[in-house]
Amino acid sequence: MFKGDATWGMMGRYFVFATPQYVYYIIPLAVLVAALVTISVLTKNNELIVMKACGISLYRIALADGGVRDRRGRVAVRPRGERSGTGEPAGGGC
Repeated sequence: MFKGDATWGMMGRYFVFATPQYVYYIIPLAVLVAALVTISVLTKNNELIVMKACGISLYRIALADGGVRDRRGRVAVRPRGERSGTGEPAGGGC
């Protein structure tokens, strides 16, 4: 191609085909930043200390929500030892 021969349609197709590559690079970075911000906010408000005082392990805190949720917000995968309907640990809460 010669300089200046690109049409609007060609540029549009380029961006449509190039977007998945950029999304592939951005999503891991966005997840990392979100995790760091979440941990920092929990630390700032001393919520991590409260969770540890209630007996929640760091592993459980790292799971973020206690399970994987589907699109409707229902828990699809639960950690071992969790009650089925309440979202609380089987041994009781704080």
